[in-house]
Amino acid sequence: LHIPLEPLTRASFAPFGTVIENPARSSSSTSNRNPPPHLTPRAVPANQGTATKYLDVAHMQNHYEGARDARGGGVGGGGGGGAPSGRPARLSINMFACAPRALRGGSVLDVRLLERHPFTAQAFVPVGLAPGAGPTPAKYLVVVAPTVGEGGEGERREPKGRGAPDLSRVRAFLAHGRQGVTYAAGTWHAPMAVVGRETVDFVVVQWANGVSEEDCELLEL
Repeated sequence: LHIPLEPLTRASFAPFGTVIENPARSSSSTSNRNPPPHLTPRAVPANQGTATKYLDVAHMQNHYEGARDARGGGVGGGGGGGAPSGRPARLSINMFACAPRALRGGSVLDVRLLERHPFTAQAFVPVGLAPGAGPTPAKYLVVVAPTVGEGGEGERREPKGRGAPDLSRVRAFLAHGRQGVTYAAGTWHAPMAVVGRETVDFVVVQWANGVSEEDCELLEL
């Protein structure tokens, strides 16, 4: 399969998770300027009026102990009965220092592995990039696929299906250094792929219970 790249926007990525970015600095594309209301974070003033606080920019789902999300509320859909081991999870914050990937012919990334986290969302937030007026030169690729049989109705709050990835609906997004991504629980995705010349550091937030097959499933292509 040859998957073309498309820009990363909140609307285009909604079936797979959420895009973390400052809406005031987002892409000038129409899909980012005027996303559906449910994709637009609420904004309130903060820090004595010197800051703007955007609410709930990443849905950090935790389905290890049943159909509940990180904010403690129930989620519908009936997909979450908890992890089979019954072992509770804790919120984990790690850092991945991702070196640039080698591109075949200078322009093609060969994807040979997909993974998913059945019971947790996983957020990647780039840090330590050089400041600038526009998007930084750092870029990375976000390759995702739904599970076979899943619809495309948008990012859901219940766990995704337990089947194989639907390779006929793989999508690939080009993200810039001012954007982070949150993969919804159960979303198949390729390992992080930085392109360019510089290593990019990502703070990675997810729930984990230490049971390897529950924390991460791997599929070699």
